[in-house]
Amino acid sequence: MEPTYTVNDLTRAEKLIKFNGLGKVSKKAKIITDDDAYDIKIESGIYWKLFKCYGGFQNIVYVSLISIVLIYFRIQVEYTIGNWSSDIELQSNHYSRFLTIIATLTASMLIGDTFKSSMLILLNQEAATKMHDGMIKRICNAPQNLFFDTHPNQLIM
Repeated sequence: MEPTYTVNDLTRAEKLIKFNGLGKVSKKAKIITDDDAYDIKIESGIYWKLFKCYGGFQNIVYVSLISIVLIYFRIQVEYTIGNWSSDIELQSNHYSRFLTIIATLTASMLIGDTFKSSMLILLNQEAATKMHDGMIKRICNAPQNLFFDTHPNQLIM
């Protein structure tokens, strides 16, 4: 059965009466709103904090340079295969050289991808740890009635 009113239809006194019986009023009489009533917007400062958690500009540049080198290796592999497939003499006389070049470039790509993935995993783990530690520190230092009673679970999470 759906109520015929919404929280917005009630006055503050009516809200206090309704929510007081449910235990939804803090000692300072702030009403806890529904979790779904919030439309969360992320401010630009949050992205800057995330950027700093990843180690700043230096680590982003390292990952970008590794990606550029890997793209170069992929282009070289395709270029070498294209040259080899269009030249009959190269196919018959230099097959072992072709295999050596392709194997070297492929191994370089594999090692580079592994290094880049490992670096990203470590950066993600470090950033998540820094953000989690900061969040826990702020929550533990916040006055309980002023934080947990006045903020819905969605915003806390």
